[in-house]
Amino acid sequence: MMCDKAGGLNCISIQHGDFTKTRPQDFPEITGFVVDPSCSGSGIFGRAFDEENGKGEIDEARLAKLASFQFTIVKHALSFPNARKLVYSTCSIHPQENERVVIDLLNDEDVKKQGWRLSKRKDVIENWPRRGFVEEFTSVEDPEAAAGACVRSLPKVDGGIGFFAASFERDPSFCSGELVNGEEQPEQEANKYEAQEEEEEEEEEEEEGEDDAEDDAEDEEEEWTGFDD
Repeated sequence: MMCDKAGGLNCISIQHGDFTKTRPQDFPEITGFVVDPSCSGSGIFGRAFDEENGKGEIDEARLAKLASFQFTIVKHALSFPNARKLVYSTCSIHPQENERVVIDLLNDEDVKKQGWRLSKRKDVIENWPRRGFVEEFTSVEDPEAAAGACVRSLPKVDGGIGFFAASFERDPSFCSGELVNGEEQPEQEANKYEAQEEEEEEEEEEEEGEDDAEDDAEDEEEEWTGFDD
């Protein structure tokens, strides 16, 4: 009914069943995911402290079960052969369901072999001020960059419910490259994506170089204090 009201029935194929039982190879046309599995809902108004008992303690056992379920769902989505982007989201404020699930996925050997990584901050609502918790990413090479791939919102404080989202992307060369209805798939396009990434990096370096040159010119102007004879 929601898809009908949204006018999306012409472009949405509804699947009903246990997602973890689907065969990824049966869906080579899928290139992106938004995965929003069941969570504690602790970011929803009036429920921010539902996991806390009368002593102000969080139900760690319940959060652990939810995190395990979330990890399983997201990992299965990451196994789809031509998936190259995935956003994992919850309406939870707890790191147990958020950053720690992301870390477990990054450290998973299967996920590593499939070429998944976190996106760069510039590709994840760059100007959104509240990011992931840096202190939760101390086990990765660049905690700041990892946290930058995530966005957070605090209930009411940020003008809405509390939520968390993390963006994953995949090296195109790890995609299967199967043809779907005769159309080119990610592996054939890998060089295109790689070239695009290289161009973006070159443009960033050029901009940084231009900025440095402008700064040097300004410094020289500031240092010059008189006229030549």
